[in-house]
Amino acid sequence: MPFKLEVEAPSEIRVDDTVTFTVRLTSLAKGTTTAWVGGHAPQDIFVEDIDGRQLWRWSVGIGAPDSLSGKNLDESDYLEYSADWTVVDNDGVPLAPGVYFVVGALRTELGGVLSNRVRITVLP
Repeated sequence: MPFKLEVEAPSEIRVDDTVTFTVRLTSLAKGTTTAWVGGHAPQDIFVEDIDGRQLWRWSVGIGAPDSLSGKNLDESDYLEYSADWTVVDNDGVPLAPGVYFVVGALRTELGGVLSNRVRITVLP
């Protein structure tokens, strides 16, 4: 696929912050191309600990159709999704200071998933 997936997140946050994570799918194609995205919540953003255990997931409890939709993108156009996070796990328990990873994922045609991750440090 002629696309690039990026994840934007602050590199450092405090345990009492609310932050916004952004996932951006950018077309790298010359001319117009179609991005086929979909599934149960086509986009997802989650937080993992240093061992890769998923602690928080944006799409938990979100109902969405399990179908694909085509989005036409010209060269350098993008689709963007955002989620706010309050430094807690899926049960609402605050996370301890430390190193975590924010992962952005986008479900695509034929069951594929594009993903990327960035490191964040949670400070006291």
